[in-house]
Amino acid sequence: GYLGYEASEGIDWVWEHRLDDLKALFVTGRKKKASSIKETVDEYDAVRSDAIEQERYKLQLQADGAKSPEERNTLGQFSTPYLLSRQIVARSLAELPPSTAISFLEPALGSGVFYSALMQEARDRAILEALGVEADKAYAGIAEKLFNASGFKVAVQDFFAFARKPENHSRFNLLCTNPPYVRHHHMEPSLKLELQAFVRDSLG
Repeated sequence: GYLGYEASEGIDWVWEHRLDDLKALFVTGRKKKASSIKETVDEYDAVRSDAIEQERYKLQLQADGAKSPEERNTLGQFSTPYLLSRQIVARSLAELPPSTAISFLEPALGSGVFYSALMQEARDRAILEALGVEADKAYAGIAEKLFNASGFKVAVQDFFAFARKPENHSRFNLLCTNPPYVRHHHMEPSLKLELQAFVRDSLG
């Protein structure tokens, strides 16, 4: 039963433990190196952001607080820190010639942190289209409320349904995302098989 869900999916085995169970094996006295990307409220306030981004962050925290930790874990709903989003967007933009108009896609939109970062990093660049896909209405509504005036569009649906539509193929030239890391045993076996077939048919 301990590894039953792994065996039922044809996976040999995955060893899963709480870290406290393995404390005896750790060398004492060593401290884990702190991440350089943080987003406590105080640290966030020190990051240069505009009024819309500050509002997005506030609404993000409210939406997170309305969900249980278990629910967010099941759906992989953990927002990327704004500073990290800006770094990812800036690095991605460097791959596009400056004269190229941007067609932007975020397939795991959340509340829109990557689009917010794009607004800061692409100030002097033409944006032909910008769209985010988000299955959860609570988060999608934040992006719709804050970014609609700038022409940003939100598709409230599962991304795989969006990706299946032929009119969306080869439509975008810039994709920035930090997709939800969902543990496979939170997914129904039938859905896994469906997604495997979709990827195989699409990409070979």
